[in-house]
Amino acid sequence: MTDRGIAANIDMDLVYARASIIGYPLFLRTDMTSNKHSWGKTCYVKKESEIVPHLKKLMTFSQMADMITGIPFCAVVLREYISMWTLFHAFNGMPVNPEWRIFAKNGRVRCSHWYWIKDAIKNPDVEDYEDRLRESEIITALSLDKLERYAMKVSEAMPGQEWSIDFCKGKNGQWYLIDMAVAEKSWHDPSCRRLEYINDFSDTPRDESNKASESLKD
Repeated sequence: MTDRGIAANIDMDLVYARASIIGYPLFLRTDMTSNKHSWGKTCYVKKESEIVPHLKKLMTFSQMADMITGIPFCAVVLREYISMWTLFHAFNGMPVNPEWRIFAKNGRVRCSHWYWIKDAIKNPDVEDYEDRLRESEIITALSLDKLERYAMKVSEAMPGQEWSIDFCKGKNGQWYLIDMAVAEKSWHDPSCRRLEYINDFSDTPRDESNKASESLKD
């Protein structure tokens, strides 16, 4: 993808204008992917001059992900960059943070999972990364009840579809909803005992109180 090709398909003046309002660093993605594992070459943008080369990488990744159709996208998304409670860095310098993935539909939580499995981590910058992941999972599980109630509210507001809802802990101690996707297109721990019941919501939900008035802060 050339600079001319990007300019022909994207209003770069608008992108630059919005980026200047958000400020740098910022988080860049399409409406379909951020290719976060390439971090400093894709989604993490430190200055204006990096926007076009990072967009090129995102577009190339989208095209190469499926040689027949690619990953379609219709928008460029700019987000405020939020510093997270980083445990270590991996892959290509990507910060690995405390994250939980919650599957929910129509206001009911089906199951919840710690996001990071040790086998998924590549090129960690510390030797004790497994211990850090294990300790963080235990500590942040104390916030899981709160996160599940928020997932219930979100899925209730977007009914008819099962969602995977990802929460990440910020450096300031606040939890943020950072991503959502259709459940059937989301990675799901194959060891989950409820996976075989993916379309069965006849069981009694864990909590129907929908209490979500409190802050996400620990």
